[in-house]
Amino acid sequence: MTAAAPVVVKIGGARAVDPEGVLADVAAVRDDGTDVVVVHGGSTAVDDTLERMGMEPEYVETPSGVVGRFTDAETMDVFTMAMAGRVNTDLVVGLRAEGVDAVGLSGVDLADEGVAVNTDADRAAAAVAAELGARLVSLTDVAGVYRDPDAPATVIDRVETPAEYEVLTEAAEGFMSRKVMAAEEALAGGASEVVVADANADEPVRSALSGGGTHVLPGALGGEQ
Repeated sequence: MTAAAPVVVKIGGARAVDPEGVLADVAAVRDDGTDVVVVHGGSTAVDDTLERMGMEPEYVETPSGVVGRFTDAETMDVFTMAMAGRVNTDLVVGLRAEGVDAVGLSGVDLADEGVAVNTDADRAAAAVAAELGARLVSLTDVAGVYRDPDAPATVIDRVETPAEYEVLTEAAEGFMSRKVMAAEEALAGGASEVVVADANADEPVRSALSGGGTHVLPGALGGEQ
């Protein structure tokens, strides 16, 4: 490992996210001497594959507002095909084209009875960042967490106290609520910082590390650190 603290970059799977700029920036960060782990989503690729096979993607929402994919056995087969077979491979190819000596891994989570289950990419990235004591940069199709979901100018820049964290959790809706949940898990487990930022920004990783997006610090959890 190099002297610089590692960075975990989570690339969202939304249709509006173009990973090309992210991969080029990952290469630049790596060239600067920082170890980088890329964790990816793939919701669009999974949905597109399901639809081509004549199946309808299904999503569910918990009482607290967290949205996730409903994954039965048939959907899990498609999920594996799209994520490990297509998305992971495409990202490794893209990184290697940028000069990064990348290797793609596809871990599998199992339910208690030994059945493979869908793993949420935000929470997987959080677990990796926690284990490494890393900074987690979660890149998505918006500039951060907005106080008003319909007003990009209301992006929350920095969250350092429990009171500010409460504002953050109240502001997060839909898929963003899952990212906030993952941020809490990452920080509670030992990550040094979590940033939710725009994947389509110029130099998206370096921009996030330099202050762009929504920065959540360990102090936001108060006594839970």
